[in-house]
This record gives sequence, C-alpha cells and structure tokens, in this order.
Amino acid sequence: MFRPLPFALMLLALAVFSGGPVVDARSQAAAAPASGAGLVPVDVHVLDRNGKPVAGLTQADFTVLEDGVPQQVGYLSPIVMSAGAASPDARPVLRKGLSAIPQDHRIFVFALGLGRLEDPSGSISGLLKFVKTRLLPQDQVAIFAYDRALNFTTDHQKVADALERFKKGHPAVDFELAAELGPTGMASLYGTRAIQKKLQTKIDEVVAGPGTAPPTPITAEQIQPQEFDRLSLDNFMASCASSFDDQNNLIALMGYLKYFEGQKHVIFVTEKGLLWPSDANDRALAAVANDARVSIHTMQAGGLLQPELFKEINATWQQAMSFRSLRMMSDLTGGLPAITEKGQAALDRLDEATRSGYLLGFQSSNATWDGGYRKLVVRVNRPDVTVLYRHGYYRLPGDGAFDRRGLITNDRLSAGGNFRREVDDLKVKASISQRSGANLVVEGKIDLSKVKLESIDGSRVGLLNVVVFCLDSASNPMGSYGQAMPLKVAEADYQRILKDGFPFTLEFPIVRGTQNARFIVYDFRSDLIGRSDARVF
Repeated sequence: MFRPLPFALMLLALAVFSGGPVVDARSQAAAAPASGAGLVPVDVHVLDRNGKPVAGLTQADFTVLEDGVPQQVGYLSPIVMSAGAASPDARPVLRKGLSAIPQDHRIFVFALGLGRLEDPSGSISGLLKFVKTRLLPQDQVAIFAYDRALNFTTDHQKVADALERFKKGHPAVDFELAAELGPTGMASLYGTRAIQKKLQTKIDEVVAGPGTAPPTPITAEQIQPQEFDRLSLDNFMASCASSFDDQNNLIALMGYLKYFEGQKHVIFVTEKGLLWPSDANDRALAAVANDARVSIHTMQAGGLLQPELFKEINATWQQAMSFRSLRMMSDLTGGLPAITEKGQAALDRLDEATRSGYLLGFQSSNATWDGGYRKLVVRVNRPDVTVLYRHGYYRLPGDGAFDRRGLITNDRLSAGGNFRREVDDLKVKASISQRSGANLVVEGKIDLSKVKLESIDGSRVGLLNVVVFCLDSASNPMGSYGQAMPLKVAEADYQRILKDGFPFTLEFPIVRGTQNARFIVYDFRSDLIGRSDARVF
C-alpha cells in the first residue's frame, strides 16, 4: 500500500542538539560542564523595537514551552562576541555527544540562489562590505552557489575575492544556465550531469576560483557522522547530485551543518524565492534547519517583479507568495528576513543582532526519545521585544548517518514530478483506475534494461522508488504518495522480463479532486528516471 510522501523530512537522518551552559569568555571555551549533558540548547537573540540587542536578561525573564508544555530553564548564559584570532584553515568543529560547547565565533554560509542578486538591492556588494568590515576575524565563512562551494575559511580576503568573481561573472552564468534549465533542458532533472562542460568550468571558476581542483564526490549511500570531520562542504554538495533547485540545495546544506557544533547562519540570497513556495514546504525546510541549529536569513535581492501585460494579478500573487515564504523561513528558524531592502542595511542589522544573545538550556519534561518533532516557544517578559530562536527540534538520542541515497531520491522524484515533458530514460507504461470508490490502482510495466540489478543467490535484485502525484483537471497538485519497490527476479525469468517488462500493481487512497495522475519511477544506482502521465477520470 502507498503511503503519503512527505517533503524531504522522511529522507534525512535528523539529530537532536542538546547540551549545557555556555559562558562568554574564550579563555573558558573548554569549560562546558558535564552537568549540562542532555540539555536541549536554544540560541536566543532578543531585540528591542529599534532592532538593538537587549542585554542584562536573567533566567527568570525567559519562559520556554515544548509542545505547549512549560519547561524548566536549567541554564542561561549571555553571549557577547568580540574580535579574536583564528588560523586561516579553521573550520567548524564536529559535534561529539549531547553537550553545548562555548563558541567565540559565528559560522556563516552564503547560499547564493539563481537569478539577479546584485541589482537593484546591491546584495552581493552588501555581502562584500559585510565580509570586509563586519566579520569578526575568527568567524568561519563558506559560499555555495549553483553546484560548487568555497569551503569554510577564516581567510576573509579569500571570501571577498570569491564574491568579487561572483558579482562580475554570475550574470553570464545565469544566462547560459537558464537555457539548460528551460522547458526541454535536462539540467532541471539531472542537475550537474546534464550541463555542458564549458558551462561547468565557468561555474567552477566563478565560485571556487580559476585552477581549483574539481570536487571529489562520495558515492556511499550513507555518510557516517565521523566522516564529516574531514568532509569538505564542496565535496559533500557534489555528492548530493544538485538539481540546481534552491530548496533541495538548502536541505542538503542543513544536512551538512547539523553535524557541527554551535549556532550557524545561512544567508540565502535570492531573486524570486523558492520555485514552489508553500506553507508545508517552508515549515518542512524550517524543521530541518531548526534541528541542525541553523538560522536562515533570507535576502530578496531582485526588487519587485515586472508583470507581463494582462498578467498583473498573477505576478502580484506569485510575488506575495514568495515574500511570505521567505519571511516564514526566517521567522521559524530565528533568522532575519530582508525583503526589498538594501543589502548593506540588512546585513548591518544581522551583524549587530548575532554578535550577542543568550544560550539557554532545558531538560525536556517529556524525556522519551520518540523521534518526533517538538515545537518550541520562547517568551521574554519585556514589552516590545522581538525574540529570535529555533522553533523546534527532533527528539532523537544522537546523530545517525546522513541518508545520501534518500536525499538524492527525493530530489530526483520531485524534479521528475515538476519536469515539463515526458521522461523515458526508464521506460514505463502505467494506467490508473478507480477501485471501490475509495482507492486508485496503478498498474503497468517497467523496462528493466537500464536498471542496475545485483546477482544474488540465483536472482537479480534491486530497489526502485516510485511516487504518484495526484493532479486536478488543470494539473494543479492535489497530493502525492510514494513507496519503495523492491525487485527480485529469478535468473530463469530475467531474459523474458527484459523483453516483456516488469509487471506491477499498486494501490493507494484517492485524493479528492484528482482528475489526472503522474507516475514517477527512479533507480538510484543508475540515476535514471521514468515517467508516465495518465487520466483518471
């Protein structure tokens, strides 16, 4: 039986972050008390009506609710960061166990989306000034754009040089990439695999610098926590088969950052926001970020959309949805949104807000490690203040392996569902009918000639992933269901099935309003997709 396919959360091994008090002194950085083990840490920034940090708060000033239940705040430590020294090759420290480790620096990733990012807001110029004049010497910074990353460094001149290259070179790269991502381009489906080598070289030079060695992707289906200690951001993102979709790239970034200590900040610079903004998707992305202890600061860089003639209402609606999405992502993760705001002003505000704050810790009154998402509310008994904090976490006992296969599978299935034409890299024939008024039945055949199967004990064995997208008469999404499809074909039958196709029958609950359906099949080992569209009624 099919089950609903949640957004990418089902595919990620999420970890709980917990620890003890943090003190404001670099000389005490190794003094995290053992008694803090098991506490849930929450980074909190409290701003007055003018956006200035509020100092001098005590433990009694804070109230914490977990799933609506008041919690006892066990620790509260003020954080005030000042300039210090750091080696150029410093990178984030791997998390070890459930304890908070005092931090004297901030961790930033500049996630540069597709489209116009400089004019009219001056966002890239703002980032340049932020790097040159606002960063603390020990702040660790990385850049991700397209499918390449500049790895974490405290060499801020290196970061500035990359931003200068991006500012100059990204308009030409975006122009060429737009053609690859067009209605018939395969890059929106297969990402890096599908773009021309000449364009990839341009991307490499803009982001990583001329002459930089290409990344070394990991091929394992699972990445163990200890491997992140030596796994660069560039190699990790290259391992996650980017489809040039900002939403999936942000999810991958959270998957990397959650394995490292401290509070982390992703500055997401975008022209139009996410491709498919919705409350459900925004909340799902925010949940991943919250569990990773990452604040998402959104910067909408493109100004107002210029509507086409007779399409003014559509343009206004699309932009309103985009702005709402960006604000929600920031609000739910303790970040600051900057919508149609000059980049420099927004970044100055962000810098001041994140240099100081509080780390509070609490012992959950519901101590069960049930893996569920716990919603958090933090209140401060001061009038007219804004409280920034992560709005939840997953109650898991520790860090599991990163599910690389799951992330890529979800990426490919989502891309296949949104692709604008048929996909027959894996040939599939499917028909969909209604049964007994309550269920839909999908049946058909899949060509296994390109599916990679293993020979085990006289059988060919593999695993496909399938999803059905339910659509209304205008092809608007109504819901989706997905599942894994194990394959086991006896050697005696393999040649016949290669010729005739692998038969399947799947049944799932009907979604009210469904008129059409889209069936997607994906083979991870061959990294190929097949799709069949069918009319239900």
